[in-house]
Amino acid sequence: MSLNENLKTRRRQITVLAAVIASGAALAGGVYGYGQYQEKQKAPPPAAVPNMTGVVTASFNEKVNDAALAQQQAKTSALEQNVNMLSQKLDQNILNTGQKLAEKDAEIQRLTDLLNQKASGSNSTSGQQTPPADQNGTPLPGPVAAGQARPPEYSVTPTGTPSANGAVHAGQGAGFYPGGSGQRVMGGLTTSKFTYESLKKKPTKLPWIPSGSFSEAIMIEGADANASVTGQQNTRPVTFRLLGNIQMPNNKEYSADGCFVVGEIWGDISSERGEVRTKSISCVLKNGKHIDMEFDGHVSYQGKGGIRGKPVMRNGMIVGYAGAAGLLSGFGEGIKSAATPSVGLGATADVGAGDVFKQGFGGGASKAADTLSQYWIKRAEQYHPIIDIGAGNQVTVVFQKGFRLETLEDAEEQKAKEALQNAANSTQSEAAPQSVSQTTSNSTASVGNINPDDVLRQASQLRLGDTIN
Repeated sequence: MSLNENLKTRRRQITVLAAVIASGAALAGGVYGYGQYQEKQKAPPPAAVPNMTGVVTASFNEKVNDAALAQQQAKTSALEQNVNMLSQKLDQNILNTGQKLAEKDAEIQRLTDLLNQKASGSNSTSGQQTPPADQNGTPLPGPVAAGQARPPEYSVTPTGTPSANGAVHAGQGAGFYPGGSGQRVMGGLTTSKFTYESLKKKPTKLPWIPSGSFSEAIMIEGADANASVTGQQNTRPVTFRLLGNIQMPNNKEYSADGCFVVGEIWGDISSERGEVRTKSISCVLKNGKHIDMEFDGHVSYQGKGGIRGKPVMRNGMIVGYAGAAGLLSGFGEGIKSAATPSVGLGATADVGAGDVFKQGFGGGASKAADTLSQYWIKRAEQYHPIIDIGAGNQVTVVFQKGFRLETLEDAEEQKAKEALQNAANSTQSEAAPQSVSQTTSNSTASVGNINPDDVLRQASQLRLGDTIN
């Protein structure tokens, strides 16, 4: 009976398994078919191929050939017309250029003849001999008598008259020489004024940061703030980057975006905050100058002074170790006391070897446990509580005391001026009036008021080996 039940159960399980496998296969086939259907829907439909059956025939090919031949002939005819037009334009340009060159040659010939006529006319009217010339016919320079005809090279032409080669030289002629009849070209001087103040380097104008001004900043360097009793004396350095403008009273602003603020931080375990005291601000201006100066301020977080952090106490286990060491010290003292025999008044007790061993074990254990307890207490003092503050916190830097921004370059220049002025003042103050003995009278001269005559008179009276005060 039981065997039949097992067979039925087995067959039922096999039937259920087959049904599950068939259902899974049908479901997988349906999912696969649906996916293929979606892919077909997303794919663009194929372009329809035109059916050219019955269109391309022998007559169609002949018409296409005739049309192509006609189009080629029309294009060739248009190109021939363009070539003919270009040829005509080129011939016309050549003709115009030749005519203009002929006119220029005629004008040059006319001017050359005019100059030759003037030169021959001046020679015939003067009746004087021409100066000697070299083998090439170039006149030689030499003295020319009054009224003698001068060669063209040495004649003065009026202003604006063209030379033999057709060029006109500005400034030549009678107007070039003093007393000539031509128009003179007068020279001139231009004046410009300047002051020594304009040549000096002007300091960069930077604003005064009033007290109470503030600026948003981001903490780019985290810290584990010391929250022990002496944490304010053992601070950690932190750095902030200013964001945007410094907000000043009466809605005034000054852009300090990107400037760095360096400070020091310590922890306060009661408020679980890190207290920050600012030290300096540094900037690089657009004109290349640098700001790096100290100022008084603090940092707040979410409207409260200090930066919120996570307090960490690591000395709990160490304090437990110190307590256990103290307990062991007490046990050792108890063992030592128990091993010490007690006797009455006036009596003596014999101490055996066992008592000595017990007292030594108890005393040594007490001393070792006491030393271990002191060690753990000192270690617990080193493991002071801290305030864990990470980087990236959005904070507000507050300027408590007003100050003026000043660049390092301007400060150095001002110090150099002050040093020079102090040196000049000290020199004038140290130089005392000196009395000078003269043959006729005695006069007193100071460094700031020196008479040159007195100096020369004193120098003339000096002898070899004399000293000058």
